[in-house]
Amino acid sequence: MVIVGNMGVSIARIEKSNDFLIVNIYIMPSRILNEDWEDYDNRKIRDGRDRSKFSCDEPWEVDYLAEKTKKHFPFKTESAIREAIASCCASVRAPRPREEFVTCVVRRLQA
Repeated sequence: MVIVGNMGVSIARIEKSNDFLIVNIYIMPSRILNEDWEDYDNRKIRDGRDRSKFSCDEPWEVDYLAEKTKKHFPFKTESAIREAIASCCASVRAPRPREEFVTCVVRRLQA
């Protein structure tokens, strides 16, 4: 495989296989993390909780992350996205730093 370029914060790889050209685009977690999280942050602050930590026990937080993630993985089913989130809930120990947690979810979806 050859890295052909850095498109913003995504990396594209091209591979030639027989008569086919295979292009894989890898989403960097920062694409999701650099989005506007104001609604999320405000709700966490209003509830007196640390906005930098992700809580798997709060259904609204899981819904919020699933919705943000779907924008960057439009070909993944909602079920696949929620399975990735659930897997990271099991593997990233609480308190779960948002950056570490989102990175885990993105890696699971790209595996």
